[in-house]
Amino acid sequence: MDQKIPQFSPEQLRQLASSPVAQRLAAMLQQDHGAAMDSAMASAQKGDMAAVQRAMATLLADPKAKAMLKKLQEERNG
Repeated sequence: MDQKIPQFSPEQLRQLASSPVAQRLAAMLQQDHGAAMDSAMASAQKGDMAAVQRAMATLLADPKAKAMLKKLQEERNG
């Protein structure tokens, strides 16, 4: 799991989060993996980033999530 996490400015994050693909990804993850999403959020609030990484790795292993993330990357790279 040695993937490099891209760096975003606050404005880039706002744009990314408001993208229709990001909205669909968030909805799909909440619908299909709600408990894991809630656990990741709770871990983040506690500062347990290792638990967040484990939860997100599981969530993002979903083939639908991977496809949407690829679309987001393509949108970002133009």
